[in-house]
Amino acid sequence: MGADLRDRLWDVGLTGLRRMTEALHGGGRLEEVFSVFSEVCGLLVSCRGHAVYVISPEGGELVLKRAEGMEPADLARLRGYIEEGVVAWVMHERTPRVIPKFDEAEGDRAYLMVPLWIGGKALGVLVLHQREDADALGPQVLQLITLLAIPLAMVLENESLAEGMAEKVRELQGLMRVASSFAGVLSLERLLALLTKAFAEMVPAEAHVFYGHDGQEGRLVPFEQIGAVAPAADAVSRWVWEHRRPLVISDYARDPRFHADAESPVRAVLSVPVMLDAQIVGVLSAYNRKHQEAFTNQDLRLTEALTQQGGVAAQAACLYESLQRSFLDTVVSLANALESKDAYTRGHSERVGAYAVAIARAMRLTPDELRLVEMAGRLHDIGKIGINDSILTSPCVLTPPQRQEIERHPVIGDRIAGDALFLGQARAGIRWHHERWDGRGYPDRIGGEEIPLIGRIVAVADAWDAMTTDRPYRARIMPEHALRQLRVCAGTQFDRRIAEVAAEILPGSTRPDGAAPSPV
Repeated sequence: MGADLRDRLWDVGLTGLRRMTEALHGGGRLEEVFSVFSEVCGLLVSCRGHAVYVISPEGGELVLKRAEGMEPADLARLRGYIEEGVVAWVMHERTPRVIPKFDEAEGDRAYLMVPLWIGGKALGVLVLHQREDADALGPQVLQLITLLAIPLAMVLENESLAEGMAEKVRELQGLMRVASSFAGVLSLERLLALLTKAFAEMVPAEAHVFYGHDGQEGRLVPFEQIGAVAPAADAVSRWVWEHRRPLVISDYARDPRFHADAESPVRAVLSVPVMLDAQIVGVLSAYNRKHQEAFTNQDLRLTEALTQQGGVAAQAACLYESLQRSFLDTVVSLANALESKDAYTRGHSERVGAYAVAIARAMRLTPDELRLVEMAGRLHDIGKIGINDSILTSPCVLTPPQRQEIERHPVIGDRIAGDALFLGQARAGIRWHHERWDGRGYPDRIGGEEIPLIGRIVAVADAWDAMTTDRPYRARIMPEHALRQLRVCAGTQFDRRIAEVAAEILPGSTRPDGAAPSPV
């Protein structure tokens, strides 16, 4: 190579290096720096196209970052070189290499590979698709290209750091949203639904399942599920439950621990235990990662952080539900003890709860609302604890003072229930189950939709049981007569819509089509 040509090459190379450095310091993005690089390389080396492969932070594999002017056949051949370890060897040597030698290449498929390093850290490799033998141009060209690769490596590292930081910010924002959604959720069922939903949003996959232990049958079962998953795939979650440690599987069918069917639709699995202190309470599993072939270490870290938040929230929910059960057991025991004194009312509250739930279910109330309705029905007469037994068991028509006394029981019951915040709207069924649609009930003489829905439902259920069971002062009436009474009082004593629903589903009734109702 002549001195003039060498000087011109150095001038082109150094000018290009200056321009790339200026672009880099000016906050230039990868596209801008690459544009300068491509222009300069076109002057130094006759090349058809180029590609950049970077080392993935997940798994350390080389993945294609950018390609220009490369045909599918080129990328396929380069993938073969990667799998054969040729590219790793070039990176280890830290010296540009032509692979294969130009005169050994098929046609003109020879590639100049330039390792990309920065601060002792391997970032990836730059590949130039040659039109001519770059080795014949001399070491000066390779040296210039190596220099030009430095700002290229710097912008790649900057982008990698920026992407990593942005991803961390997104993760933290996601976890903060999850923590916010968990705050104040004291229903374990609701919490598990939120946890599974957050899992699905943060780790995209074809299916997400929260598995819990069925205490009765002693096996792991899905408590919450989003998406469909093959039944046999729960073997991974059982393994995680037994070993109490997470598992990431990239090829489920070939994993010797599970003897999966080769035709199984499950390919990749991520499964993480949910712990409360040292106790395992569930397993969160995802199947078949979307947008990628397998779950990553980042997916695992994110899921573990999610399960830690879920575990803390679940601990609070479990404690709260335990307190709920304790309170309800105590109050229901008192109510049962009260009813057991009178053969006529024994089992009344339990039946009212069942009737109220049947009506509410027919009205398509939510599961949470059904629980409130049931509690309201079971506890609607708890205030009778404060009423004299002689009045409660009197076989005679009550005197006005006695009537005034017994009409205090909804207020007394509401006062008792007021100490349990979790009862919430269930208190409506305790305080207002004797209110009437026309406003002539007690204790507050409210009417219409001013009476909360739960109060109106319990009013119908209570009246139904009162009519169809014996009382000290009268015998029961037949269900068909009770149904007639419900319809007669619809719009005066009862909410017409609720009375009509009750008339269709309560025992002894028939629907307009002649079908028998569902059992209560």
